[in-house]
Amino acid sequence: MKKTLVKGMALAFVGSMLFAGSVFALPITGGISLTGAWLPTGGTGIDDATGIDYVGDVATVAAVSGSFTSVTLGEDVAMQDFTFSPSLLPDPVSPLWAVDGFSFTLNSVTVDFQDDTFLLLSGTGTISGTSFDDTTGQWAFSGNGLGGTFSWSDSTAAAPVPEPATMLLMGSGLAGLAGVARKRRSKKA
Repeated sequence: MKKTLVKGMALAFVGSMLFAGSVFALPITGGISLTGAWLPTGGTGIDDATGIDYVGDVATVAAVSGSFTSVTLGEDVAMQDFTFSPSLLPDPVSPLWAVDGFSFTLNSVTVDFQDDTFLLLSGTGTISGTSFDDTTGQWAFSGNGLGGTFSWSDSTAAAPVPEPATMLLMGSGLAGLAGVARKRRSKKA
């Protein structure tokens, strides 16, 4: 009887190992900073600008951390021009930027400061990356008449996510125990 119990538990263990999967999502963490030349659009200067034109539709990677460490410093980044006032156009800006399997979709923008020499914008959106889950991120732009700086960062942590493999693991263990109990009852009778 003990051999049957041990065999049943071993079978449940082996089955659970075969069907086990990862229970953690992989959100994007860290930050990336981009820099490049830009021109204000929709007005006569920075103080009445309503949009941003990234010169050549490109920026350069200035700093990376966390999940972005695979991105090379100095690498070119594809940028998309957009209008921020009176509303975000296109809405959403998808992607606002893209480099080495990462991209950022801008969903909202706020004008934090604007005068004849500086433009400060911020916003939120979603960062996507190869082998990562889509992650909510923050975006900030600061620019002056000579060019601009664009930054993105996010610091979300991995959270446990239930998935079918976890349920299968529990179910196979219960099925093994039920089989052992049934066999045990049939031997007693």
